[in-house]
Amino acid sequence: MATARFCMLFIPFRRLAPHLGTIHTDTLMDPRSQGNPQLIEIKRTVHRIGKKTWWKSECFVRASAIAWMLRRRGRGYTIYLGVAKDEAQQLIAHAWIRSGAQWMSGAGQRDRYTVVATFSAQPRRKDTP
Repeated sequence: MATARFCMLFIPFRRLAPHLGTIHTDTLMDPRSQGNPQLIEIKRTVHRIGKKTWWKSECFVRASAIAWMLRRRGRGYTIYLGVAKDEAQQLIAHAWIRSGAQWMSGAGQRDRYTVVATFSAQPRRKDTP
């Protein structure tokens, strides 16, 4: 998570984006991934650590950290980037991530945002949902 936060602060998004995955693509909503113990453990770990960091570990940092962990394990994912307006009509951004049919982070508020970009990585192994 520290690496994700560092990258977010010091690397321009145009240079960071290619490392998130293939832009404007999506992965399948494979129902076999729902309740997968490995995915649940990744999700819990990132959320637990995110609560304990002294820096802001918000949606994009968490989604990036989860994507890195999923990619290392050969699992596919899709990161969604969305925008909306708050009460003061200011533009706000949000990121959330999904692996198969399992929402990993940030999905609770996804209906409020308009998706402006997606980044995905396909699973490396065919037998992995």
